[in-house]
Order: sequence, then structure tokens, then C-alpha cells
Amino acid sequence: MGKTIVFDFLGDIYSIPISGGSATQLTSGMQFDAQPRYSPDGTQIIFISDESGGENVWTLNLGDNEKSKSPKGTDNRYQGPEWTS
Repeated sequence: MGKTIVFDFLGDIYSIPISGGSATQLTSGMQFDAQPRYSPDGTQIIFISDESGGENVWTLNLGDNEKSKSPKGTDNRYQGPEWTS
């Protein structure tokens, strides 16, 4: 934990080692993914995506690359996701 940075670039999410090197693409496609944040335990990323037709909060499980949307609506306009404990 604390060894990589997650960022968005041109609508996709990437990670890169803090020490530098090559970025790893985590999301791709026509949707616009932005504003990623690591979970406190470093196992997931929360981000905003319009994949479902509206800007919603999504999570990406880094263990299996499974994405899930929360909440379940399709026309939300969320901005700036954050993890809370």
C-alpha cells in the first residue's frame, strides 16, 4: 500500500508506481471514467463513470478487475467520490 498512484487520463483510469515507470491501464472503453481514489485498504478504486448513461459512482476491485455501480440509478450526477470509514 502507498506504492502506486491512480489517475485518470482521457477518460480511462491508470495506475503508476510512485517511483516512476510505465502506467497500467485499469479501465477502457467508450465511457468516461474519472476522479479515481484508492480504498483505505488499497484493494479497490472508487471513481465516477458515465458507463450506465449518467455520472455514477463505481468501484473497481483490483483483485479480479470486477466493476460495480452504486447507487443503482442511471441518471445521477455525482462528482468527487471519497471513501469514508
